[in-house]
Amino acid sequence: MNETIGPSDELPPYEVLNVGYAAVSDGHEHVEYVETQDPDGGETRWAWLEVVGAIRAGERFVITGGNTHAETALEPSVCPVCPAATLRYRSPPKS
Repeated sequence: MNETIGPSDELPPYEVLNVGYAAVSDGHEHVEYVETQDPDGGETRWAWLEVVGAIRAGERFVITGGNTHAETALEPSVCPVCPAATLRYRSPPKS
């Protein structure tokens, strides 16, 4: 049987509570860790590289927009200032 996974079948996301940054040698900052409210109700502090691995494994990390119910997702990226891997915020598509 071939089943496709649709939006209703997605795993619940990790809700981002806090993003910690660390300064790099030339003064700009990179994400160092992400703290989340987990789908099971617990909280986890993730190193940025753990978040990248979890995203590549299919997990979602979202920042909710309060009363607007809009979500912004974290995704792997390359720093716009230097060639280091990092995380960035991806805005939801405009309707």
